[in-house]
Amino acid sequence: MFGISHFRVRSLSAAGILVEALEAVVSPQRCQMLLREALGLAGLRGVPIGGQLLARFVDGPLSIVLSLSIGSDVTEQLVDQLRDILEKADLLAEPTVEPQGPRQDSLFDDEPTEPGITCGDLMITLATDDRDAFARMSVALGQTAQIVRARSLFDVRQAVDGMLVVDARKGCPPLPELWHASKGREVLVWGAPGIDDGWLAAALASARSWIRCSEETPPEEMAYLCQCLAAAVAHGS
Repeated sequence: MFGISHFRVRSLSAAGILVEALEAVVSPQRCQMLLREALGLAGLRGVPIGGQLLARFVDGPLSIVLSLSIGSDVTEQLVDQLRDILEKADLLAEPTVEPQGPRQDSLFDDEPTEPGITCGDLMITLATDDRDAFARMSVALGQTAQIVRARSLFDVRQAVDGMLVVDARKGCPPLPELWHASKGREVLVWGAPGIDDGWLAAALASARSWIRCSEETPPEEMAYLCQCLAAAVAHGS
């Protein structure tokens, strides 16, 4: 476990748990910077005190920022353990909502940012043969992005520039195909069970940046992660 013992869990707030866990893998200064970036992406002033807002913050903006900074392997382990700790602390249950909205644990003295994630003219290519997943991502993205479906990575190479989501839940494409399709793009690899990050790093060496998502991630969350990654890139993470 990343530097936090179970006996301390009940005495810490959600913000305290995140800080202790992050400081086990990065310096305190880097921890504060990463939390600032994640909160900025989420449009929050402080870490949510619990419930779905906290879970969404950990799985979305925080996970994206960490993946770009410390790598997908460490991030996956850290986020899994964070969720386990937060569940044991009963912090993922819905908190009481105050009239002005859900309370947050303020970490910084900055003025709050406007809520929401601004992605601009985001263009996403989803390489998949799963029409249902494509439809669900399209609905979840709404007007925040344009999304097209490519049935193969060869089709991706003919598509317009933009973010690439590779549906590898049933297996990863060959390295040369992935290398060419990802060239100069932000890439989300959806699944790739049995494939380690070293192989993916080689296959995605031509990508501008990349992150890996669990094969269990639903299409709606994949849409949200695309928005988070776009916002992270726009903020220069």
